[in-house]
Amino acid sequence: MGTFVSSNNTLLYGPGILRWLWTEFKQNDWLFPKLFAVESSSKQYEKLASMFGIENVPSKTENENYAIADVANGYNKTFTHTEYGLVLKHSLVAEEDELYGFLSQFPEFLRRASIHTIETQPHAVINALDSTAGPDGDYYLSTSHPSLVGDQSNTPATQIDLGYTSLQAAKTSILNMKSHEGHPIVNNDQMNLVVSPTLWAMVEQLLKGDKQPFSANNTVNVLQGMFTPIVDPYVTDTNGWYIMRKPNKSGAIFFWRVKPSIKEYVDPNNDARAIRERFRFSNGIMDWRQSIVYGSTGTA
Repeated sequence: MGTFVSSNNTLLYGPGILRWLWTEFKQNDWLFPKLFAVESSSKQYEKLASMFGIENVPSKTENENYAIADVANGYNKTFTHTEYGLVLKHSLVAEEDELYGFLSQFPEFLRRASIHTIETQPHAVINALDSTAGPDGDYYLSTSHPSLVGDQSNTPATQIDLGYTSLQAAKTSILNMKSHEGHPIVNNDQMNLVVSPTLWAMVEQLLKGDKQPFSANNTVNVLQGMFTPIVDPYVTDTNGWYIMRKPNKSGAIFFWRVKPSIKEYVDPNNDARAIRERFRFSNGIMDWRQSIVYGSTGTA
């Protein structure tokens, strides 16, 4: 971290204040690591590749030659890191004449803007699941994901709002999903149910009570505790709901190329004071089965 020194050798913010702000930054209650596996990168870009397996092993008779199977390349995806940076600057005159302590808030302004920027980019992927093509050539939410055993779906044929019946149907669909090779997938691991703040009450009613919601019958709520709710203010579709696996390296991934760094300096040409921050990262989704397992944009 740089030290900010004015022309008269006095500190405006001080390394202690910036250290405190950076500690707050790192300890922020981040949302994207709950959805994306966070990895480090030491290259200009990261290129991930996969390979398809085989459907089954055939039987053979005695002395018959073994069948030969070809193993095909899977899907590839390139993660190209984007650089972000900003300078907050004020003049020496402003520092001399400012009366209300606004200049001392500059580091906090930068911290909050950085958090917002970093959260917004991976969430942009989630907010465009129904309009962004994944490595298989289909939208991440699609009824026609290609596989060796025919098309597979991770969204309703007709989009539907979140409710007891629709969430139950989603769970059934997830349990019936198959790998690209047609193998049943064990989908009993805990998954996240991601919604915008508009649906927070619906999520509470669906997942928290032991009795089936919206029913006068004393029926057990089979959805209780089935998903981990994430009420996410960065989800822009107020009717959308998305079932996502816990972060893993085969699904939604976030790569840090350069973590945020702060530098304070004085412009030698005019004595203007400045705080500079920069960082680089990339993010995306490799395999829909390992990330956006199921979802719907709702009816509106």
